[in-house]
Amino acid sequence: MGKAIVISPQDIKQFEKAKAFEKDGHLLKAKNIYRKLNRKHPSAPDIVNGLASVAFLGGDYQNAIKWYSKLLELVAEQPAKICFNIAVSYRELERFDQSSDWFRQVITHDPRHPEAHLALAKVLIKSEGAPDFKGALVALSKDIELSARMESYHMAADILSQQKYWQQGRVLLSEALRGEPLNEGCLYRMADNLLHENLQRQDAVVGDIEQVLKLVTILLDLDPDNWKVHLLRGNACNMIGEFDLALKSLMRVVALNSEAPLGHMNMGLALLSRGEFDLGWSEMCWRRVGTDRKYGVDAAVIDACDSPLWEGEQTPGARLLITGEQGIGDQLLHAQMVMQLLEQGLEITLTCNPKILTLMQSSFPGATIYPQGVTLPAEELARIDYKGTMFDLGRIMRRSWTDFDKPRRFLVPDAGLVEQFREKYRHFDGVLKVGISWKSTSPASGVIKSTDLLQWQDVLAVPGVQFFSLQYDDVEEDVRQVLDKTGVDIFVDDFDPFDDLDKAAAQIACMDVVISVSNVAAHMAGQLNVPTLLLLPLHSLWHWFLDRRDSLWYDNFALYRKSQLQSWQPLLAQLAGDLSVLVADHRVDMGLGARGADDLETGGEALLDGR
Repeated sequence: MGKAIVISPQDIKQFEKAKAFEKDGHLLKAKNIYRKLNRKHPSAPDIVNGLASVAFLGGDYQNAIKWYSKLLELVAEQPAKICFNIAVSYRELERFDQSSDWFRQVITHDPRHPEAHLALAKVLIKSEGAPDFKGALVALSKDIELSARMESYHMAADILSQQKYWQQGRVLLSEALRGEPLNEGCLYRMADNLLHENLQRQDAVVGDIEQVLKLVTILLDLDPDNWKVHLLRGNACNMIGEFDLALKSLMRVVALNSEAPLGHMNMGLALLSRGEFDLGWSEMCWRRVGTDRKYGVDAAVIDACDSPLWEGEQTPGARLLITGEQGIGDQLLHAQMVMQLLEQGLEITLTCNPKILTLMQSSFPGATIYPQGVTLPAEELARIDYKGTMFDLGRIMRRSWTDFDKPRRFLVPDAGLVEQFREKYRHFDGVLKVGISWKSTSPASGVIKSTDLLQWQDVLAVPGVQFFSLQYDDVEEDVRQVLDKTGVDIFVDDFDPFDDLDKAAAQIACMDVVISVSNVAAHMAGQLNVPTLLLLPLHSLWHWFLDRRDSLWYDNFALYRKSQLQSWQPLLAQLAGDLSVLVADHRVDMGLGARGADDLETGGEALLDGR
C-alpha cells in the first residue's frame, strides 16, 4: 500500500509475521510487532496501516483515528476506504457530528460507495444536536438509488412516519414491495403507518383500518408468532370497537413475549376497561418497565424512598408517600382515593403536577404536598412508612365494581376567584351558562379525543344558552370561525385555563352545565359537581369503561359515546337535542340527581335531571 517499504529482509519477515497474527486475530501480538517496526520506519505506510487496522479491529477507535489520519498524510491511494474507517471509528465513539463529516468525505472521494450513504444516514439521526432527518432522507434516497437496499427503504419509511409524512412513507414502501412483495419489514411498516396516521385523526377511515387488518393477516401467515404483529392487530381492533378481538390479540402478545411492557400495559388497560380489575391492575405494573417517561411516573422520588411499597396496610397514623403520575386529569381522578385514605386516618405525603399544586394544597389541607420533579427533603423521606404511585392506589382500593361506592369530591376552588367570576357572569343569569371544551392536547390520545369546534354547530344553535370557552391553549381562531359561520359569540375569558388552573376551577364552578371531551376541564367539572355531558370516542380511556352511559367516578356525568368510526357530528346533534330539553325546562341549576343518567332518555342517551 502506498510507497514501497525499504527495510531489511529481517524486518520484512517481522512485518509478514505481524500480518499473519492480525489475520488470525492475535491483535496484541501483531500490534507489538507493528509498534517496533514503526519506531524504526515511522513513515512506512504499510506499517502505519497495520497499526490502524489492529486498533480498529480491537475496538481502540481513538488510536485507529490517529493512525488512519497519519496514513492519509502518507498515501494518495484509496482515500475513501481510509476515510470510511475514520468515520466508523468516530461513530463507535458516539462522536456523530465528526463521523458524519468523514462519511461525507468518503462520498466526495467515491459517490457510489456501497456503504457510505446508509452509514451517513444512521449518524445524522444521532446528531449531538437535533437529528438531521432531512439529511438522512437524502442519504437514504441515494442508497436506494444505488442498491435498492431494503434496510434503507425501512429506515426512510420509519423517518417519514415519525415526521408524520404518512403518504410519502407508503409510496416508498409500495415501491419496495414491487420488488419484494412479501417483505415482512415493508408489510409491517405499511400497516403500522396506516394505523398511526388514523390515530392522529379525529375521524379514522374505516377502509384504512380494514387494510391494516388485511396486512396483518398476510404477516401472520408468514410468521404466526410475531408478537409485534399481534400487538398491531390488537390496536387496530380497538380502534374499530372490536374489543374482544383486541384483548385476544393482546393476550397472544404476552404469551409470545412475556417481557414486552407495551403488550402487558395494553392488555392491562383492556382488562380494566371491562372491569376485570385484579389482572388488569397486575398487568399495569409493567408501565414501570421502560415506560416511566411515557406514563409520567415520578420514578426519582419513588426510588429515593427506601420504605416498602404500600400493599393496603391500614396502620393508624402511618405516613404514605404517593407520587403523581400521568396527566393532570388522571391525577384529579385518582386523587379521590387520596381523600379516602385521609378519611381512614393515614398521613399522606403527595407529589402532583406543579400546575395543580395550590389547588391540591387547598383541597387537602391535612396532607403534605410537593410538586412533581423536585427532590424531597431528607427529613420528609425519613418519616415515610410506605410508598406508592397514585395510579397504584387502584390496585388496592378499586378491585371490584362495589369499591366505587361513591364519588369523593375534594377539589376546593378559591372562594375569592369564584365570587369574581360569578360577579363577572351575573348578567348571564337569565340563560343557561354552558362551559364547553372541545379538544385535548394529550400526546398519547389527544387527537382521537378531540373535536373540531365547527362540528358543534347543532349544539351552539340551541337557544337560551350562553356558551363559555373552558378550552385551554389558543382558541381565538376556532371561536372566530364559529362566529363568522354561525353568528354564535362564545365567551372567552381573559386567561388561558392551562396556565392558571386555579382560575379554571373557579370558572367551571360558575357553570350550570359543562359539555366537554375527556380532558382536564371534564375532570374538574366532575370534581366540582357541575352537570357534565362528556363526549367519548369509540375507543375511550379505560376509566370510562365499556358501554356505560354513566361514570363510576363522577355521578354528575352523562357519557355520549361514538358507536362506530364516524364523525362527531351525529353524536353532537343528539347531544344538542338533550341540551334543548334542559333549556326548555328552564333549569338553571341542573345535575344528574339521585336517579342517575340511566333514568333519562333521548335517542337512547342520558339526559340530565334536576338536582
